[in-house]
Amino acid sequence: MIGARSRQLVLTFLLSVVFALFPARGPAEDFDDLVKRCGICHGQDGNSMLPMFPSLAGFSYQGFLSTMNVYRENRRIAVEFQKADELETIMINLAQQLSDVQIE
Repeated sequence: MIGARSRQLVLTFLLSVVFALFPARGPAEDFDDLVKRCGICHGQDGNSMLPMFPSLAGFSYQGFLSTMNVYRENRRIAVEFQKADELETIMINLAQQLSDVQIE
């Protein structure tokens, strides 16, 4: 079984690879581009294949908007991705780059 420290190192490595291969160089060009960017972590059609990334498929519209607003307001506390009780910086940074229209 992998310990918490090893799991965090593996996650950090995987995220580094993902962001190196698929950098967000600016605003998404269109809806399809935005969906592809989200799919890098959250899976094709929002069905994540990795337990460290939640599936977005099945989220209610209001639930998704609420979660994204919590990220944008810098209030989302991490469960696994950062140290416990610290801000979830990856999604906070990504969400703050999105416009209201893109989130909707």
